[in-house]
Amino acid sequence: MAQTSNRIIVLRGMKDALVLGNQVSPLMLKGLVITSALMGAIPVGMAWTSKQIIDSITHSGNRLMNPEWYLLAEALLAVIFLGSNKFDAIISIALKAKLGHCVREKIIAKVQSFSLNQMEDPSICDLIIRTRKYSETRPLSILKKSSEIGHYLIATFFAGIILFQYAPVLLVAILLASIPVLIADMKFNGDLFEILLWKSPANRMKLYIESILTSETTAKEVRVFGFATLLMNRFRTLFYDQYQHEQKLTLRRSVWNVILSSIGQLVLYLAFGWSIYRAIHGEITIGEMTMLMLLLRQSQTSIVSLMSAVASLYDDCLYMCDFAELMHMKEEMSKSGVQQGRLPGDGIRFENVSYRYPKETRFALSGINLHIKPGASVAILGANGSGKSTLVKLIIGLYTPSDGRITLDGTSLEDWDRSALNRRLSTVF
Repeated sequence: MAQTSNRIIVLRGMKDALVLGNQVSPLMLKGLVITSALMGAIPVGMAWTSKQIIDSITHSGNRLMNPEWYLLAEALLAVIFLGSNKFDAIISIALKAKLGHCVREKIIAKVQSFSLNQMEDPSICDLIIRTRKYSETRPLSILKKSSEIGHYLIATFFAGIILFQYAPVLLVAILLASIPVLIADMKFNGDLFEILLWKSPANRMKLYIESILTSETTAKEVRVFGFATLLMNRFRTLFYDQYQHEQKLTLRRSVWNVILSSIGQLVLYLAFGWSIYRAIHGEITIGEMTMLMLLLRQSQTSIVSLMSAVASLYDDCLYMCDFAELMHMKEEMSKSGVQQGRLPGDGIRFENVSYRYPKETRFALSGINLHIKPGASVAILGANGSGKSTLVKLIIGLYTPSDGRITLDGTSLEDWDRSALNRRLSTVF
């Protein structure tokens, strides 16, 4: 994750979200694009009509129409803007439900294709939990943030065309003052995601401790052996370790946000002062001053919102990386194969089979040779942890041997069709 560039993370996340959105409803995606374009361009048009209204009343500047017509035009723009905003909200609500269901279906379908080995791998288990918890709303958020970025870019572009005619240096200053906010937000979003990854195993441990302390099945052992205080101390330590890391990050983020945002506001009010100064000295009309102040405010808001949307988009794409990793994970469980073995009636054979659990150095079973003929009754005896359950899971194909092979009627279990194998073998745990 750390070696993947920010640009690649964002592009991958946007691509996955667009693919999902297109699968759910191409028409809704087009609706988001249209509403974003309208909401970006209309405020600039309203600022221009405000200038014309004021100049028409004060009889300054070039008067093209009566102020009543400008007022009517601005009212029409306001109605279109309001309609676009409401329509955008309706699309978002509809997309939220459909995209959330689509993501859940894909996660469930993918998990069902995993082998028991994969399901019992702690890192894969953490990935599944994070994906289920955080990925459901991310595709819609990415699509919304992308449309917002388009909206703010359009607003900044049209406002910039007008501002450039009066004072291009002010527009550049507002833009430069907003860039540090973007850099800081992306840095802190990345740090927050790293904390989330670090927290995953600890959260799993906290849930396990909580279940031991509150379940009736473990109540006897907890009381007999006096585990309550020990486990509660461990539970408390895990919480405060997480809490301290998150609080330090929140404090640093807040301080830098205040400092950098204050710089942006200072630049904005310097621009306001410049506009007022020019109006006082007759270099621009009152209408132009009003328009400039509106556009400067809109530009500053649009640029800051644009930077914030880019940082949030990066944050969403970080979480979509988990979804992409899960979807692209190799499936170990075979789906198709033979319906019968090449030696019918041979039964089950273990040929020098060894098995080691993922990320373990010690073998749970080693060098097992075994032949179970059809119709035979076999008792598997051993102490706790000796590998009895592991042996049974190997027999029915839930685990794949680390070394050696297991055959049913002369054919390796890995070559059997899963449905055919389930018809031949069964167990109760």
